[in-house]
Amino acid sequence: SNAFYTRTSFTDIAGWRKLLVVTNEFHIERSKAIFDWIFHAPATSSATNDDGGYEMYYLSCNNIGLTSEAIQARKEHEKRGEINVKSKLAREYLTLK
Repeated sequence: SNAFYTRTSFTDIAGWRKLLVVTNEFHIERSKAIFDWIFHAPATSSATNDDGGYEMYYLSCNNIGLTSEAIQARKEHEKRGEINVKSKLAREYLTLK
């Protein structure tokens, strides 16, 4: 939902087209999958998919303060989420509406 509300409440309204997404290293791949999906989807089914002119950049922060077990558990959880986004959600929901 962060990607959806970022686009619909901020970037589309303000006209921002260069975006930097910053998150933890263990979370970056799922975040990238979600933000790429949302920011490249047309707003409606009648709109053309011209990518909205968005330039997406990603920066990951080190996983500081977590045990190696916690990091591994988070990575496994995030991987399942990334697969779900790519194989199901992005294929089922092709527009923002």
